[in-house]
Amino acid sequence: VATAWWTAPTYGYASGYSGCSEQPVSYEYGDDGIYVENGNVYVGDQAVASEEEYYDQANEIAGDFPSDSETGGDAAADEAEGDWLPLGVFAVVSEGQTKSEMTLQIALNKEGMVRGNLKIDLTDKVIQVFGNVDKETQRVALKLEGKDDIVIEAGLYNLTEDVLTVMIHYGKDRQEERGLIRLTQDDESPEGQDSAPQSTEN
Repeated sequence: VATAWWTAPTYGYASGYSGCSEQPVSYEYGDDGIYVENGNVYVGDQAVASEEEYYDQANEIAGDFPSDSETGGDAAADEAEGDWLPLGVFAVVSEGQTKSEMTLQIALNKEGMVRGNLKIDLTDKVIQVFGNVDKETQRVALKLEGKDDIVIEAGLYNLTEDVLTVMIHYGKDRQEERGLIRLTQDDESPEGQDSAPQSTEN
């Protein structure tokens, strides 16, 4: 496993690599940050969009599932040639959860595309992840292969941190927050097995 997968890039490096602004924007989801109430999305006490509009924004950022010709094929192979910057390997956790049931591995390229895998620990199923960074807002939106209505969003700056929150949209009118915790090469997964990233094949 490449050492780079287990090392957090700095925001300055990730933003410069993908052409985003040097000034970081933090996306924190939850009661003290970005949250949904009465059909509207709030940042603090300021309504910024309806939940449908906010979902549509994330869905547009993520885009449609790309073909190999659009992505250049195998992101893991391209990463070895310096074309992809690993953002890391994360345990996905819910509030109050003591064990993670999923592991997320993602990488970023110079065009702002994000690719990776979501591994379901119980079944060892691996789902391909794809999406993009909005270079103006630094908002990252991801989709899962075969699950078109689900959109996961985070901030690029936050994805360079060791602990962050993400918002998962289950369609236009249901959202949930999850936590991501960065894993290191010395970590054991929450199930007690060594954590090993899967190939980010497309």
